[in-house]
Amino acid sequence: MKGFSGLTGATIIGIGHTLGSRKITNIELVERLSPNLVISASEIEQKTGIKQRYWCDTKKENLYVLLASAMEQALWSSGIEKEAITDLFVTCNPTSDYLLPNTASLVADISGLKKIKISPIGTGCAGPMIALESILEKLFYHTLASEERTVALIVGDQTSNILGQNMDRALFSDAASCFIIKNNRKGLYDLNYADHITFTESCDALRVLRDGTLIHDGRAVYRFATSIVPYVKELTGLEDFSSHHIIPHQANIRIIDKIAQSLNAVDCYSDGVINLGNTGPASTFIGLEDMHRRDMINKKKLLLVAFGEGLTVGVAELYKTGRNLTVSGRLSDEELHAKYMEIYNKKWS
Repeated sequence: MKGFSGLTGATIIGIGHTLGSRKITNIELVERLSPNLVISASEIEQKTGIKQRYWCDTKKENLYVLLASAMEQALWSSGIEKEAITDLFVTCNPTSDYLLPNTASLVADISGLKKIKISPIGTGCAGPMIALESILEKLFYHTLASEERTVALIVGDQTSNILGQNMDRALFSDAASCFIIKNNRKGLYDLNYADHITFTESCDALRVLRDGTLIHDGRAVYRFATSIVPYVKELTGLEDFSSHHIIPHQANIRIIDKIAQSLNAVDCYSDGVINLGNTGPASTFIGLEDMHRRDMINKKKLLLVAFGEGLTVGVAELYKTGRNLTVSGRLSDEELHAKYMEIYNKKWS
């Protein structure tokens, strides 16, 4: 496979995530759906694989709070202070409250990050792979110049902001996740390679109406998502994925199963969509953290696979270093949300 991690020394040294605090079971969800939608809780699980999803309690958290909290969780696991961060990358769908300032700038503000380089990146659920590609290139040049950099890459969505009274409510969770990435340092996973492809074809799958409501064509999304395998092979230069543990975007169980089958992948992660729902851009990062903490990764190589807005497919290959998280457990999500929500309300609400 392509790659140049040995030249960059790009290593993930910390991982963290957070979720919206409102857990919505399928039974509760059925009660919230439009009376015109007649479906049972068991049918929702059968169609999507999802048992529950997590939405923001808007009195306690929003997207900015989730992103800031996820970064602090990742910093905690890495054992470094936020003052060490030199670069901030943020990627999400347009589910936040503000267009100006952009999400990355506002998160940097409420997190107290000063004098850092900020890079907002879009492209929806494939955005994390594009950000990893950019980070690899950045660290390559800084490594050549013998300069140390510490990058925080935060990804996430507050999709509940734009959901209507339809079946879209069954799919999406509000979540954020973060990688802390350094050059020239040992860590959890070496970032070997990242790449993406964006193409144009007819796929009227996702629209946001003028009232802000998401309209989602599940069949069109399924057709697009299950057609990505040739692009994954093209991007990686691989035909055989038996040596990789695959962590795909956690869209729904039918899509994940089809991708795994098409890749002939023996090990393909799907617990995220089952237990958390579709967590958008954060889903592959949350999957990696979940597998790491549960000691589920039995292969040296991992492949993150994502697809999303703009008809974009992105991949990233990681090498497991054999090192464990530097600390066990996690910080309190409730306390982090409260801290950052207070800052947000004082400065921006």
